[in-house]
Amino acid sequence: MDNITLSLSQFLKATSTTSPEETISAPLEATETTLYSMFDVIDAWRENQVAQGRTHYFSFSEWDNGHSLADHIRTTALLVEYEAGRIDAVKQHLDEMGLAYFVIPTFATDKTAKGGKKRVDCYAIAIPLQEALNDSDTLRAASLVIEAIEIGGITNGSYMATYLFRFRDTGSAEFRPGKLFSRTIMEDAATVRTNVRTWVREAK
Repeated sequence: MDNITLSLSQFLKATSTTSPEETISAPLEATETTLYSMFDVIDAWRENQVAQGRTHYFSFSEWDNGHSLADHIRTTALLVEYEAGRIDAVKQHLDEMGLAYFVIPTFATDKTAKGGKKRVDCYAIAIPLQEALNDSDTLRAASLVIEAIEIGGITNGSYMATYLFRFRDTGSAEFRPGKLFSRTIMEDAATVRTNVRTWVREAK
């Protein structure tokens, strides 16, 4: 497994004009020159958010001066967010696929069928990319992973480059080593049709 560098950006608000408050880059695994890994960054940022009672927004992409598609520079890890009850089945599929991935306790705010809002406990799956992707390739790559897993309960839009996740104060993060998602996987699946809406969590 290549020791690539990943980026995690923090936003104070989830608006298209908000610039990242901070972006931290770290290797997938610690090295002699960088004594921390991306998992260490994820875990430390989550602990900080929980300790201070904050719910800031995060992304594995790098950005220019905002949070719109036009500001998106590159995605360093695919992200898909599943409701918490599906995570064991999702992990089993990813282990069978042999992909490296992070498991991150998160939460989402869903619209209800009656027009209200409710909090949903989730886990985000973040899959390191061998090569950073633009926004359209990010969506295509995430869609291929979603179709391969074939499990519902996905937060609407969580597979897009512009999605921002929020850390949850329960559960624990983990990293499972494996192969990196590569362009070769996308090329081999060039004829595969995807429909992510099939797997999106419906309003209740």
